[in-house]
Amino acid sequence: DEPALVVLDADASDCFEVARWIKQNSPATRVILVAGKQLSGDQMRQVSSSGCDELLIAPMTADELHDVVAIQLGEPRPGTEAS
Repeated sequence: DEPALVVLDADASDCFEVARWIKQNSPATRVILVAGKQLSGDQMRQVSSSGCDELLIAPMTADELHDVVAIQLGEPRPGTEAS
C-alpha cells in the first residue's frame, strides 16, 4: 500500500531526492516538506522540481501543521463539515 502522506525534513541532505523518488513511485502520496529556516532560491526551485505538495517553514503551531495535513488529505476543516 502507498502511504497517503509523507512529511520530510528539508534540512536532510537528501530530502529533495527522497521527495522526487516518492512522487515517481507513488504519485498519489502527498509530500509535505518542513524547513527549519527560509530556503534559498535554489532550494525553492528544488522544492518545486521534486514534486513536493506543500512547504512549511518552522516554527509552526500544531494547529498549523494539522490544518496543512488535513488539507493535503482532503479532510474538511473543523466547523466546515457538511451536515
